[in-house]
Amino acid sequence: MSDIETRRKKLPVLLFIRGEQYFDDVDPDATELTTEGALELTEKGLLLTYQETALTGMEGTTTTFEVSGPQVILRRGGQCELPDGV
Repeated sequence: MSDIETRRKKLPVLLFIRGEQYFDDVDPDATELTTEGALELTEKGLLLTYQETALTGMEGTTTTFEVSGPQVILRRGGQCELPDGV
């Protein structure tokens, strides 16, 4: 296997994700998730990918973080059902 093929291989990883939301005059709301995912080295940087579950309310969705230098792009694809009224 060449060096390029080795670097392009998806490696299994355990991801710990913490999200925080801040609103005026309200304590921050934090959500934490630990899940299995994949890490892939690309020509532009890194891809971190994982499958959403029912716990996040987005079952059937794939989430990908594209990391390129100081820039991080979050992408989601797939299906999710929105609650009534949304």
